[in-house]
Amino acid sequence: MTFHRRLPAIILAAVIFLAALVLIVGRSLSRDVRTEPLEQDRSALTTFTTQMLGEVKDLESLYQSHLLDVKEKLKTSTSRIETSSICRNVVGLEQVSIFKSGSPPIHIDLRESSRAETLPPPRLPGDDSTDGVIVDLEPFHRDPYGTDFFWIDQAGYPPHFVTRASYQVTLVFAINPHLVATEINSWLQTWLREKYRPVEVAHLTASVKGPYDELLIRSGKEPEEPTPTLLLPISSRFGDWKVNFWEQTVSTVDYNTPILIGSIALSLLLILIGMIGFIQQRRALLLAEQRVSFANRVSHELRTPLTNILLNIDLISDNLPDDAGSARKRLDLVREESSRLSRLLENVLSFSRKERGGPKLRIVPCEVNASVDEILEQFAPSLKRRNLKVQRRGVREPIFVMADQDALCQILGNLISNVEKYASHGKSFEIEINECKEINEVQIAVSDQGPGISKGNAVKIFRPFVRLHDKTTEGVSGTGLGLAIASELAFSMEGTLTLVPTRIGARFELTLPKANATNVIPIAS
Repeated sequence: MTFHRRLPAIILAAVIFLAALVLIVGRSLSRDVRTEPLEQDRSALTTFTTQMLGEVKDLESLYQSHLLDVKEKLKTSTSRIETSSICRNVVGLEQVSIFKSGSPPIHIDLRESSRAETLPPPRLPGDDSTDGVIVDLEPFHRDPYGTDFFWIDQAGYPPHFVTRASYQVTLVFAINPHLVATEINSWLQTWLREKYRPVEVAHLTASVKGPYDELLIRSGKEPEEPTPTLLLPISSRFGDWKVNFWEQTVSTVDYNTPILIGSIALSLLLILIGMIGFIQQRRALLLAEQRVSFANRVSHELRTPLTNILLNIDLISDNLPDDAGSARKRLDLVREESSRLSRLLENVLSFSRKERGGPKLRIVPCEVNASVDEILEQFAPSLKRRNLKVQRRGVREPIFVMADQDALCQILGNLISNVEKYASHGKSFEIEINECKEINEVQIAVSDQGPGISKGNAVKIFRPFVRLHDKTTEGVSGTGLGLAIASELAFSMEGTLTLVPTRIGARFELTLPKANATNVIPIAS
């Protein structure tokens, strides 16, 4: 009953959740977010990029002039040690090669000895002795009085600076671009403090990065997207510096009014329907509880006078003379109808107890044959009047099950009452008791020779208030509670009540746990 009381609230909560979901989905569908670029003055960024391009080119030219200064100093150098000392004063200069007409080339490695990789020396065209960069001196030979230097940028090799020291001597410098770029970055750090200021004042979201993605300076907010809106490269022989710019945007949120209003209206409608349903269900539940309570009170009120009626019938029957056959027959009929009314009241009380949480049973060892005898004695006048004979089969000696005595008798009474109502024209029915030793259970079967029950109704008949609408039930009164209560009582005693398919009539099998020998109280005691 507790679940039934909570069911309206659970359904209402589900409807409110559905309404909230509809509102959220409707709001999402009606929401239109437009992102538009914010108008910004980029002139400061353009000016800065032009200045930085000029600064990087100036630094590249300055480095080249240092290399030419080294060339002039090497003209007077007389040893390898002196040559190395002069060259190490220039950052990034890792190797110097001296090509002199009529003499083998001289290669001096200026790097630290701890470095693992060997830098292949440059070579002249046709020289396969090394795998270094190829230096073609033909431009110097064609024009002895023309340019006296040029650069070699060959894929897979560092940049090489080639310069003519004299008509017969050519110098080739191998440059490490990473070291040169690092030195340029160091200079730019100071230069940027002043030149980048206009970009910061303009509140532009921008940054400057070196050739190896090292951040030199940044302004504005942290960009949400890693990819810049605009990338301005500043190319150099020693790497590419990048000026990144992120365009600031403004988001405008608009709502589709019809969709939003429709979702709100649908949500409110769902909540209204849920509230109405909740109120109706609560009312229906309250009314059902009142009806059950009323039936319970009436049944209790009827039980006491009915018990007194049965007691007085027994007293009158015992005091009747032997020749009062007609009066005794009438008393038996009154006892039969009173017993039927008593069973009806017990079924109603059992159903009301089930609705309030289930019957309170007292499980003890119960002797099955004695219980069957007791029920048959109660039904004896009715069975005799209907000329119904009972056949007993199976175990006849005392056999005990773990059950509630009253519940067991109520189940048996309901099964025999159904035989009496619906299968009386069969002239006989059978009660069979068997012991299932393998599973330690006792089976009580009640079989009749009536019209039987179809397979389609085999489960339905165990539901409360269900009566089959066919010729079997025509003219027969009943509440539709008997089998439902019998099945519930059997389940409460850890047993089962099932309808077994048969060729003729109906066969109900009640299975209950067998009582252990240590739990059985001797009948004599």
